[in-house]
Amino acid sequence: MRYFMSFWLGFALAAGLWLASGWRGDGAHADFTDLAGVEDCMAHYHLKPEPRRLPQAIETLARAGALEGEARLKPVAAFVAALIGEDDATLASLSEVIAEARPAKQRLLAQAIAKSGRPQWRRLLTELKRAVPARALEIETLLAAPEAPLTLAAAFDAADVVVAMVFAHFMATGSEAAFGRILAALAGHFAAGDPAAASSAERPR
Repeated sequence: MRYFMSFWLGFALAAGLWLASGWRGDGAHADFTDLAGVEDCMAHYHLKPEPRRLPQAIETLARAGALEGEARLKPVAAFVAALIGEDDATLASLSEVIAEARPAKQRLLAQAIAKSGRPQWRRLLTELKRAVPARALEIETLLAAPEAPLTLAAAFDAADVVVAMVFAHFMATGSEAAFGRILAALAGHFAAGDPAAASSAERPR
């Protein structure tokens, strides 16, 4: 299944860099010992949330270069957006010392705020722009959008980045709406590859 394979290959690369650079949990958690452990944690985050590990995870990914490029950054941003859309504490924890953070982490937080669905997303982005003036142009681009670029409202793309984002949203929250979009993407995949199905179904937008 092309959609899910493309996502998991990208996730495996990010997680591999994550492990190679060293994951360090806080005192209440054991370190991950293999890639399967990292994948399991992220895939089932909505069943076993570990919010205290999130800032460490993002910093580790940024330090390892695993957030470089939109195809890598956007799914992680969607994961974080889903969490900060539901929890003020998550946003606060990720905003600490953001002015000194790596550029990739600053970009991630900006995109996550925009995608979070929070009613005050523009105000939060404006505050972030003041905190990280080096990202001002990127943040202004997000602010210029007529409405928030919500993950679950984005149109599917040929590179399957949006599918990866929706999958990440589901892993973070277990959202029924996200699961429905995953099923729609899967239906579109089969319709595109099956002439009989393609005659009666279109790729979902």
